[in-house]
Amino acid sequence: MARFKHVFYLLIVLTFLSGCSLIPMPPWSPTEAPLEPTEPLPTETLPAYPIEITSTSSPTMAPTLEGTQPPLAESPAPLPQPEFVLQTGSPFYLPNFTHPAAGCNWMGIAGQVFDLDGTEIQGLIIRSGEFSAITGEAISYGPGGFEVQISTAPVNSSGLVTIQVFDTNGQALSNQIFIDTYEDCERNLVLVNFVRVEATNLPTMTPTLEAYP
Repeated sequence: MARFKHVFYLLIVLTFLSGCSLIPMPPWSPTEAPLEPTEPLPTETLPAYPIEITSTSSPTMAPTLEGTQPPLAESPAPLPQPEFVLQTGSPFYLPNFTHPAAGCNWMGIAGQVFDLDGTEIQGLIIRSGEFSAITGEAISYGPGGFEVQISTAPVNSSGLVTIQVFDTNGQALSNQIFIDTYEDCERNLVLVNFVRVEATNLPTMTPTLEAYP
């Protein structure tokens, strides 16, 4: 029995000494400190396509016609019986003499509307693009004179500038007339006269600067 007791005690001692290998322990790993949140780095937005600079000089802007628009694909249908048509000799080109301070920095259309007997008609509406005038308000061209400024400089144009006569109710009294303009300081005033269709005995329009007050 004494020998068995010694064997029993020896097994207990061996059990304590080998406890680390007999009882499995989870593997140890060092605890890492959590990373502090950081703000994302700013990113530079690049253009979708490379930009190539070809010149450092400012572009040259050409003068444009004020208040005029290119004609529509379909021009207004002509009136079946217009009351007024262009006087023979219209349009007639002269240098700007009514605005001497502006000189060549001006371009416009002016004229009169005549009745059957050659009397100037006042109170009719003249439209050119987005601008309008009333006959009789620009007496520099006569008792029934009108004037519409279309640009701040003379320019070449064809099919851009129009002029038309209306009554006070907005009813068209003439067909829409297309006027050519020129980049010429000696032709920056366009004189356009209208006469009644029946007025066939009126003289041809041949104005001169001396004819105006």
